[in-house]
Amino acid sequence: MPQPARREILDRLVREGRLDPTDAESISRAPGLTFSLSELVGYLGGVIVVVGLVRLLAAAEASPSAIAFMLVVTGLASALSTRRITSNSLARQRLAEVVEVASVTQFAFAAGILLDQHVLSSTELSVALVATVSLAWGLARLSTQIAGWLVTSSAALVATTAWVAMVDLSESATPPIFLLVASLLVGLAAVRRDQPGAVVARIAAAGTVAIVSMIWFGTHDGALAALPLVLIGVGVFTLGASQQWLEIVIAGAVVVLIGLIGWVLDSGLGDVMQGVVIVLIGALSLAAVVWVTRSSPFAAQR
Repeated sequence: MPQPARREILDRLVREGRLDPTDAESISRAPGLTFSLSELVGYLGGVIVVVGLVRLLAAAEASPSAIAFMLVVTGLASALSTRRITSNSLARQRLAEVVEVASVTQFAFAAGILLDQHVLSSTELSVALVATVSLAWGLARLSTQIAGWLVTSSAALVATTAWVAMVDLSESATPPIFLLVASLLVGLAAVRRDQPGAVVARIAAAGTVAIVSMIWFGTHDGALAALPLVLIGVGVFTLGASQQWLEIVIAGAVVVLIGLIGWVLDSGLGDVMQGVVIVLIGALSLAAVVWVTRSSPFAAQR
């Protein structure tokens, strides 16, 4: 059964006399997330500083060790600056967490450079180790608004990429691994669905599923390319629809489209016939939706 929308819940509470209509209207119009002008300017300034720092280091032709040292210094400065940001509002708390993520990122890059230059002979291994440690830090910080979720999602994908490169798997064998990582991110977001940052993990998972579906289709042919994508896409779409996760719904739809339309375009049919088949697929999908909606025992209740 579909979950009721916010407006529907508010209307029900008003009908039951448990909520004033004016308060219900205010709640309905309130945005889910707000940003102050000073907060947005702070984010923009931070991005500009990072870009300027990278450009300065590139122009100075600094050695990797010097870059790592500079990143450690700026990382320490970022970490110390978070103590100066009071957390008496959500906006300030988010700003402090963004600075915290920037600090962790700088330390991670510095550690990767130093490992690659002075300890290990493999860049992939250096990245894999640093990303794995960053992933552990992110998991330990999932109680934050966004910091832990940002680091966890990005570090999980970077670590997976690096470890896959270390093992030297073929391109056709990597999609199932990333699909598993995406599933774990969605599962983590489902377990902690009440936390605002959970949407970050779902967005990362949705993007990962869409990208690996294109890789899968590009490395396989015929039914072997299309059928798994259609089945996975339908499953992802159904999960997103049942949980009201728009980003997962979009990912599922994209995967289904890649599988079906890619199959038709590679079928060898003429241009006109390809168009006819694609239209028929869409029409059948719409007919199936209408039939399910009308036959559902919950349709009358809605």
